This record gives sequence, C-alpha cells and structure tokens, in this order.
Amino acid sequence: MPAPASRRSAPKTRPSKSSPREDLLAKFCQQSRGYIPYPLPAGLYKSLTKPVTIAAGITIIITNRDLPDEFVYKMTKAFYDNRKQLQELDKAYNYINKENLTRGIPDELFHPGALKFIREVQGR
Repeated sequence: MPAPASRRSAPKTRPSKSSPREDLLAKFCQQSRGYIPYPLPAGLYKSLTKPVTIAAGITIIITNRDLPDEFVYKMTKAFYDNRKQLQELDKAYNYINKENLTRGIPDELFHPGALKFIREVQGR
C-alpha cells in the first residue's frame, strides 16, 4: 500500500518514463524515511527504454528485539548470502549489495544481530 505522502503526490495522468527532478526526488527521500533515490537502468523492464531514477522503498525485515542476536545474525547472513536467488526472481533486487544494506536507515533501528553481520560485510 502506498505511503500517504506518495498517494498525495501521485500524478492524475499516465506515469512518465522519465526521472523526477533531482531536487524534488532528494527532498522527498530526505523527508520520507525508508525511501532512497535509486537508478533503474534501461532494459530492466521491457517498457523501460532509457535509464530513470526513482524513489525506491527499502526492503526491510522486521524482527522482535527479544530474538537472540545469533539467530538474527544467521538470518541476515542467509538472506544476504542468497541474494542472487532473489535477483533471479526479480531484477529489482539487484540493489542488494554491501553498500545498500543500511542506506537510508540509521544504525540504531537495526537489531544488534543484523547490525553485527552488516558491519562485518561492510568492513566497519
């Protein structure tokens, strides 16, 4: 379901195949936690004939803070280590890489087990 902010700004006409203005896209992403500017290459989808940059919603997995750190660490590792299978299902998952693991989300919102794995992958 679209977020309220995106519903209010949704166009009343047929969607354009061009990128939104960079300044508007940046402002929207700054004001809307969980969205990032993300480039889509030409050919990603049949109808996408030229590259565009969109506001992409970040994929998250929600856990209970009470889950053991080691369990969440292993779950996060399994998800990341098997990302190629997700990418085979949908090209939109190509954004899953070490640089994007925390993009747009502050560290304090991550479960400690997930953050431990992410820091290992990112070398920090």
